[in-house]
Amino acid sequence: MYDSSEIIPPQMPPNDEDNLLPLKSEVEWAIRQLPSGKSSGVDNIYAEMIKVSGDPGVELYHKLCLKIWETEQWPEEWRKSVFVTLPKKGDLQQCSN
Repeated sequence: MYDSSEIIPPQMPPNDEDNLLPLKSEVEWAIRQLPSGKSSGVDNIYAEMIKVSGDPGVELYHKLCLKIWETEQWPEEWRKSVFVTLPKKGDLQQCSN
């Protein structure tokens, strides 16, 4: 859906107090920047799923960003992350590897 060869950051409006809300074009640009081929997070949503959601997905994530911006509250689920270490060489039974 998105061609990564056309990576162009959104045009920013003049920086004044009236234009501080996140723009839909910024959300669309951020979605295009999501790396493909990575594992999902704890929500089981892959970047590819967000990318193929098209305009309805951009609209949904823009509304979510606006709500976060206005309430200054992140969803609790976004505060969780899981790190899995993957050994690249050596004895896989040794935690130090």
